[in-house]
Amino acid sequence: MSAPPVPNFPPGYVEQYVGYRTVGVAIAFIVLEISFVALRFGSRHISKVRSGLDDVFIPPALLFCLGVCIIAIVEVKVAGVGRHEDALLAFNPTAVISWAKCGYAIEELYCTAVVFPKLSILGFYLRIFTKKPYRITAYVLGGIIIANGIAGVISSLCTCQPFAARWNLSIPNAHCIDTVQYWRWISLANIITDVVMLVLPLPVVWTLQGIYLIAACLPSLRPVIRTMYTRVSTSLNNSKRMKKYGFSTGNTSRDIPLESDVSKQPKMGNVGPKGAGFLRLEDVAARNKSGVADLRRYDVRNAEAGEVAGFAHMPRSQDGF
Repeated sequence: MSAPPVPNFPPGYVEQYVGYRTVGVAIAFIVLEISFVALRFGSRHISKVRSGLDDVFIPPALLFCLGVCIIAIVEVKVAGVGRHEDALLAFNPTAVISWAKCGYAIEELYCTAVVFPKLSILGFYLRIFTKKPYRITAYVLGGIIIANGIAGVISSLCTCQPFAARWNLSIPNAHCIDTVQYWRWISLANIITDVVMLVLPLPVVWTLQGIYLIAACLPSLRPVIRTMYTRVSTSLNNSKRMKKYGFSTGNTSRDIPLESDVSKQPKMGNVGPKGAGFLRLEDVAARNKSGVADLRRYDVRNAEAGEVAGFAHMPRSQDGF
């Protein structure tokens, strides 16, 4: 029996190779996964945080994820990944057999590599979720993820009957399931659980948005708070000084001395129109020169600061004071 004819491929078709891309991506993820896991546990050690359920699932997650990356590199090196399949069938059929055998390994590793990182995320959710509905949802999701992973592994192992029928097409009465449908339904369950896990913490985050907004606005409120504090403090100081020198703090009687202070003042005759009993600032100065000096300094400071002085409406005598 003569060998089948070799297909006539276009020039350069057989030599085409992109397997280096797969190797580069696999190596990059190996470095990233090991680095982030090391940083995680290093941070836990430095901060002396007690390990939780999320930490328990990290080591097996790292192990199976590294396994997926390693199998990808092996497939490039020995199974012809990165080259055209029809060219491999024509010139290197052994590589295609190796690829079919590696398919079993990568399917089992993939199903388990997806399970453990998700369980770690759910373990973290259980740290922060205190309400019962959220915790129950997390546990239910964990059960679905574990069940889907187990189903994926079993389905992969039972893909072909007998087991070697995947790479040995000469076995009589062999039967294999549709691998495209297998990956489609396994991926669908993973996508649904991914979406639910993404949406699950959103209500908790929404309740914190108001707190984040307030916290974000506080630094910018500093000038407003400082201005309000300055004005209130100035007003209080004005009131204290006015009471000290015998003046009321009311709006309509700003220049009228307090009753208790008027009764204690010596009679000086009619110093205002129609003997209204206004107390002249000269008399106050005669009684307490140091107090008037304080008033002058206080008035000058307020004028320089652009503030309305507490004694802006006081009557001024002809000598300018």
